Amino acid sequence: MRRSYRGRNNNNPLFVIGVILLSFLILFEVKIRPMTKNLVQTESEVLANNAINQAVSDELKKTKYTYDDLVHVEYSSDHKIQSIRTDIVKMDQMKTDVALQAQQDVQNVKNEPIDLPIGNLFGAEIFQGKGPKMKLYITLTGSINVTYDSKFISAGINQTLHQIVLTVYSDITVACTGYGQHTHYKTNYVVAETVLVGDVPLVNSVSK
Repeated sequence: MRRSYRGRNNNNPLFVIGVILLSFLILFEVKIRPMTKNLVQTESEVLANNAINQAVSDELKKTKYTYDDLVHVEYSSDHKIQSIRTDIVKMDQMKTDVALQAQQDVQNVKNEPIDLPIGNLFGAEIFQGKGPKMKLYITLTGSINVTYDSKFISAGINQTLHQIVLTVYSDITVACTGYGQHTHYKTNYVVAETVLVGDVPLVNSVSK
């Protein structure tokens, strides 16, 4: 008596659903997740930098400090530079206010929507930016630390450019739909500058 063997019926609805789900998971891991990661990283950097830039800009507009408000240059009787001193009280207050405002502005970025065009998932340039958009939402949290420093740059014969520079260090955590990451940013801002004529003493302003 001849036996006959039949293959497993692949038309089972559960089997078909399983194959579709598996295919979607593979597509998600291979295409969607890396693309989402890159998009979120780029957009979160823009959002964080915009928040920090706004905080620094608002503080500078509020204080309206000039170079002479922040730095005191002492000259000898023959008009040679003897010393350059930074107003530590004003600079400490500025860096504190910038740090507090920047941190608040960063944490105000909550559920910020960004769009990922479906056409981007196909990889081909012709489809980039095309098709329906998948909505993602970004929330930022983190801490801000601010320091300041003096920089002296040669500006020609017997001339030195003196800059007071704020450096903002941001430690940002990004939360997004199905994705999260931790990033660090460092941004410099020139808050005051002038050109000094003559020899500049080797020991000058305070860095802090």
